[in-house]
Amino acid sequence: MSELKAVLWDLDGTLIDSEGIWFEAINLLLANWGGHWSEQDHQATVGSFLPVTAGLLQGHGVSLPSEVIIEQLTDHLVATITQTRPFTAGAIALFNQCAQAGLAQALVTMSYLRIAQPVNQMLSQLAPGGFTVLVTGDKLERGKPAPDPYLAALAALDLASWQCVALEDSPNGVTSALAAGIPTVAVPGPALIEPQIAVSRVASLEQVNLEMLERVCAGELINLLDGSTA
Repeated sequence: MSELKAVLWDLDGTLIDSEGIWFEAINLLLANWGGHWSEQDHQATVGSFLPVTAGLLQGHGVSLPSEVIIEQLTDHLVATITQTRPFTAGAIALFNQCAQAGLAQALVTMSYLRIAQPVNQMLSQLAPGGFTVLVTGDKLERGKPAPDPYLAALAALDLASWQCVALEDSPNGVTSALAAGIPTVAVPGPALIEPQIAVSRVASLEQVNLEMLERVCAGELINLLDGSTA
């Protein structure tokens, strides 16, 4: 029997289709310094703590303080997502289904609060209530892949890891959720997520419903990337 009480959502690439926007923002910044951010660079940093990404950009020749780099990237992201509202396929329907079932829902993201807040405001217009908990990268000393973001969400919700399911799109995010003991549904984005214990995999949130989340919470491993169930 499932004990599911809450769903913990990653933001970039999971709730909103923003990985391409981050890639664009980084390359626009690097262009001013004669640099380039490859697809391999991007895959390595998907879901990472923003100060880590800023440090790598400094290594690529951006001679700006870390906080200035993060501010410029964030400015580009906020401007773009507020115009385009790029929620991923199936995200709003799944959020509403979980809300109607009375589940708590938290946002656990390495993006900063000034990104998470407008996204939550947009979500609230489509799914009344929005998130009850926002865990953002600027409020943490350690980000994904460390367990700290998900442990903070569990503490804010006053729930145990076995009462929750995480939704993630990156290896860093999956590692963080698993380190906190939370069964996870992965929707692989630019970076490949290998099969592993306690990680179910789907091609899209359109394949995910409340019943599946309850099964994952109860310990079932589901793989819909190739149409099969494990």
